Amino acid sequence: MKKLLTRLAVESHNQTYDNELIFEEVEEQLQDEIDFAVESLKEEIERVKERWIRRHRYTNEFLNLDSELIDSQDFAREVIKQVNGC
Repeated sequence: MKKLLTRLAVESHNQTYDNELIFEEVEEQLQDEIDFAVESLKEEIERVKERWIRRHRYTNEFLNLDSELIDSQDFAREVIKQVNGC
């Protein structure tokens, strides 16, 4: 995986913009920002999954089998379960 931040990039930035950024501090800030973005995305994905299950628990455009064979709520829960496993 490509490293997002390098010492060389910080040094170059410091020279170009006459800054005194410290690599370790910038690296820590970057990790904090990544963590925040990841948590935000996870929360958004949870909201999408909740909306999806509410929308598809009684009727489901993806399930063409007779409702006597497969319950729509069970189908929706299984889809979410498999999405969570990804």
